[in-house]
Amino acid sequence: MKPNIPEKYQHLEQIGVTYKRIACQADHPRVYYNLNNDGYVICLYCNKMFIATESTDFKNEGVYVHTDE
Repeated sequence: MKPNIPEKYQHLEQIGVTYKRIACQADHPRVYYNLNNDGYVICLYCNKMFIATESTDFKNEGVYVHTDE
């Protein structure tokens, strides 16, 4: 799936994920997100954008965990 990212968000750091569920803990409390129908989601704490890639498994209930370590 190629994400449909609006132009106003294209400047954000983009991180490809392997699952539709994301846990972001980048120097802030852990928060959970799901990719939206356009194939991306933006962390409201750190403004990192998580995007679907060709290898993203939308059927698996796994969670992609992101930290700044």
